[in-house]
Amino acid sequence: MSSQVVGARARLRATSAVLIAVVAVGGLTACGGSDSAAAPSPAAAPAPPAQKLPPRPRELKVDGIDPCSLATPQIRAQAGVTSQGQIDPSSTDNALRGCGYDNFPQHPTAALDVNLATNQDTAGFLFFPDAVASTVAGFGAVDSPDSAAGADHSCVVRVDVADNQGLWVSLYNTLGDDTASTHAQMCQKAHAVAESIMAGLLSRR
Repeated sequence: MSSQVVGARARLRATSAVLIAVVAVGGLTACGGSDSAAAPSPAAAPAPPAQKLPPRPRELKVDGIDPCSLATPQIRAQAGVTSQGQIDPSSTDNALRGCGYDNFPQHPTAALDVNLATNQDTAGFLFFPDAVASTVAGFGAVDSPDSAAGADHSCVVRVDVADNQGLWVSLYNTLGDDTASTHAQMCQKAHAVAESIMAGLLSRR
């Protein structure tokens, strides 16, 4: 497995951990005791995001699905990656199971991560800076850049498929060596890949 994929996954898991912390802080603020002297100020609670996700057309549970079974050779070509899928070795609790691909040793560099989250509220990612609500195959989604890779060289599309479950499709120009790359282009390609993966998922369920 190349360092491109390892680095991308580390960033994705760090982002997930940050979201859990944000939601936890909000929950503690909301559930504070009656002692006003000890309770946090209401201003400490994160403001609700202005954007909202639409209702799901239906529940699409992803429990028990192998993430490496989702990106067909056609989808990998669509994403610009050439390697076989590699399961994320750090996925030990099954709450976020991922499969990574890259185009090593080609340039410009490209990496694709396909993750299935089974304990994450997709709408919570609307709290992130530069997050944008969108749709994929009729399901609500959240688009955001990867802060470490930079907006012009990344796009993460998180699709809200069921309660606390999501399909996350992440595309990276991992070394930032595509000087013509823009965030809009990365998200356009990530959305196309996510649409293709969702078509396959919908045909299974």
